[in-house]
Amino acid sequence: MLFGSDFDKIEWLWGSYTFLEPNVFITDIFMSLFCLYLGWSLYQKTNGSETTKWWIAFFWLFSFSSFVGGLGHFMFAHWGVNGKFASWITAIPSIYFIERAMISAEPDEERKRRFINWANIKMILVSLVFAAVCFWVDLSVKPEKGFLPIAANTIFGVSITTGGLGWMYAKQLHSDFKQFFFGMLIILPSAFVFLLKINPIQWFDKNDLSHVFISAGLYFFYRGALLVEKQQLVCTKN
Repeated sequence: MLFGSDFDKIEWLWGSYTFLEPNVFITDIFMSLFCLYLGWSLYQKTNGSETTKWWIAFFWLFSFSSFVGGLGHFMFAHWGVNGKFASWITAIPSIYFIERAMISAEPDEERKRRFINWANIKMILVSLVFAAVCFWVDLSVKPEKGFLPIAANTIFGVSITTGGLGWMYAKQLHSDFKQFFFGMLIILPSAFVFLLKINPIQWFDKNDLSHVFISAGLYFFYRGALLVEKQQLVCTKN
């Protein structure tokens, strides 16, 4: 096990091609298929409330983001940092979809509009910061710099909405919102695993371990979306 440093990247050679980090590619593909399934399951099992529509949009976009993210790792020797951009860029609206999903449950219309405005402004600011980093930093030398605004936006957005709003709505609206809070708690360690470079073994490094935490947390988001829509339907009928 390594702390604070990374193992050498695993390489697969096939003719003139060099494939990197097949382990990360595999766990990214798993996470992509898992999100695709969660989104489809929500689509099949729910009646399409505003909250559920935002969650379905998140799962399907994050599925795509995970897939192209895995390809970016796998093909890095040939695509370089350009192979990272698709996953980085799609991660920004993915978090925005989570924020809108949680905000959609807000019963106070004035406060809901204020939350939406904050989410819109934050997405624009993050996009501008990311664009500035891409313009001013040589990402071919330090590709991790391009990921920093994406990581910060993810940590902040998920913590405030699924964590903060999830807990608040669990107190004010219904206890089922705790599912989102629990999901946030499960995902949170992935940030420390990645930033502190906690690598169990070469074939299961910090990326793979992060993907396990993220996938488990996403399942709780899925459970929360299902339970909240059922609760909303009961309230509507009553």
